[in-house]
Amino acid sequence: PDPGPTDHLTPQRNAYVTRKIRRTACELGRAGLSDEESARILTCLVQDFGLDIVITGKKVRESREAERLLCYKLLKDIDVKAVYFDGKADRETAVNYGGNIVKEEVSHYTLVQYPQERYLGFTIPKSGSGKHIGESIVEYLERAGIKYDNLEMIGCDGTGVNVGYKDGALLHIERMLGRPLMRAICILHHAELPFRHLFVLLDGTTTGPKSFAGPIGRTVNGDLWLLPIIDFQKIDVAFTPLPAEIVDKLSTDVKYLYKICLIATTGVVPPNFGKLKIGPLCHSRWLTLAARIVRYYLSGPKKKHVDAVRTLVTYIIGVYFNVHADAKYKPDLVFGPVHLHHEIQLIKKYAGQHKEFLHRYVQINGFYCHPENVLVAMLGHSERFVRLGAVEFIRRIRRGRSTVDDGYVRPFILAAINFEAENFWEITKFDVDKETDKVVYWTVKGTWDEVTEPPITMRLYDDELGRFIEQPLRTNYSCHTQAVERLVPLTSSASFRIAGQIRQIGEALVILKARDFIPARVVRKSFRLEDG
Repeated sequence: PDPGPTDHLTPQRNAYVTRKIRRTACELGRAGLSDEESARILTCLVQDFGLDIVITGKKVRESREAERLLCYKLLKDIDVKAVYFDGKADRETAVNYGGNIVKEEVSHYTLVQYPQERYLGFTIPKSGSGKHIGESIVEYLERAGIKYDNLEMIGCDGTGVNVGYKDGALLHIERMLGRPLMRAICILHHAELPFRHLFVLLDGTTTGPKSFAGPIGRTVNGDLWLLPIIDFQKIDVAFTPLPAEIVDKLSTDVKYLYKICLIATTGVVPPNFGKLKIGPLCHSRWLTLAARIVRYYLSGPKKKHVDAVRTLVTYIIGVYFNVHADAKYKPDLVFGPVHLHHEIQLIKKYAGQHKEFLHRYVQINGFYCHPENVLVAMLGHSERFVRLGAVEFIRRIRRGRSTVDDGYVRPFILAAINFEAENFWEITKFDVDKETDKVVYWTVKGTWDEVTEPPITMRLYDDELGRFIEQPLRTNYSCHTQAVERLVPLTSSASFRIAGQIRQIGEALVILKARDFIPARVVRKSFRLEDG
């Protein structure tokens, strides 16, 4: 006769597991189950298969700890050439001086290796100052045994604490290393800044982390998918459909914005599209606000809001999404100044009376107009004469370069953008100092500053540099930090579950390992168990 539902759980005849359950430990960490919960489920599972075995919570805990430590140790001796980072305020699990488990408010800075997009862990600075952020990043790399002698690139968003030329985190990282680094300031964050200020200008400021003071902001915060799509007036904007392979790689929110922009410009609404839900509003994710504004327009805004909403929708489709799509389609660092110049042209075409207002915010975050980035973009251009000009420019910088002591770091001061430039290499104004015969550029401070060689070409010999005349440069480094943003929630989740930085980083690495081993949805015909 069949045994009862608990007849096969007789503890006196059970054997215990003597080997580590490493792969299972990875998946349990991914699921977020406690040790005891995992032990009960695994014991029931193996006994359902006729194995008279008990898996204890201690065994699960030991396996998890072993796997966390192993994954953390694998970070040692990784040789990084590019590190991107992003910060987020979190609540993490910690042990206080009395030995009690508590939740603390901290700021985690997630580190990712490029171009591999490999998770390197996170660091917790002493404070939110640029000095402490920069120091904590370098100290973490050293503590984890990650090699950074060949580090040539650093990436982040354009917040002042990161990029400030007097006290920014990037400056302090360069000072600790004793050399300048190439900077990749996220072009996607850059594109959000003018849009954000245009919205505030037309509708009003925010009133909380997920709410707005103005009537448009309050309206788009609702369930817009419940509103019918009316016979709206098409937006007269040149909107080019993206290739299918690019669309497939877009996130859910970006894909929705792409589709709704296509609808607003063509007037063709797919069946049941209006019922699709949109992501929640969040002031750190202005992309969902853009999608909600376009969706509101399709449903017919109130008469007193029509002009403001139409202005916003025109900007979203004509400028904001186009820059976003540019960065997705051509993510290499060499295209950063190209995207910036394209944005300036689109603002001139679609921003109307708000053009001068938007220029102010393009300038604030216009880091890709810096001469170092412009020269790298010229080396990556498709036209030979542009690459030749860049090589000759860099050779002239080298001839005029004075001998300096080791440890010198150039001040990274923003260039004043030429908003009338016809080509991207003209967005920065260059000249020659008659007294020193050095090449200089016009800065936002209203002064001339010396043009320095891009750090990623500094280690190249003259003949190696000359190869770019015939072959365009590709750095394989990204002009945006979206891969870091995707891993920030992983840091938050792992640090909230358990205490201890090494254990937390190990937990995050274990979760990533589980994702590689088993997909989120297991399909029998596509899943194959490998040895090991």
